[in-house]
Amino acid sequence: MLLDAPLPDHEFSDEVMDYAREEERLLATGEFDGAVELNLDFWAPTIADLVRPMVADSLSRVDAERIARELPDAELAVIPGAGHLPSMERPEATGQLVGGFLERKHNL
Repeated sequence: MLLDAPLPDHEFSDEVMDYAREEERLLATGEFDGAVELNLDFWAPTIADLVRPMVADSLSRVDAERIARELPDAELAVIPGAGHLPSMERPEATGQLVGGFLERKHNL
């Protein structure tokens, strides 16, 4: 089960937007290692060596719609009013979605 997919539906600071544009540019031009290092420098400079493998893995898995299309029995759900942390921002809605998904899969 995947949770916490970000949606660009609110205002970000100029600093975050500059970072996002640079990350997009690096990924679009095939500079995957550069995108990994950009993320580490921006989000986790003091623990970069520890989280480098996790960042590289997460950047290779960014397409939620593709994941939903390609995983057997997958469902894509968007929780209105929730951003990157739906389990904290809309816990009841998240619980209903998760519970419903698990019940449907359990009854197969």
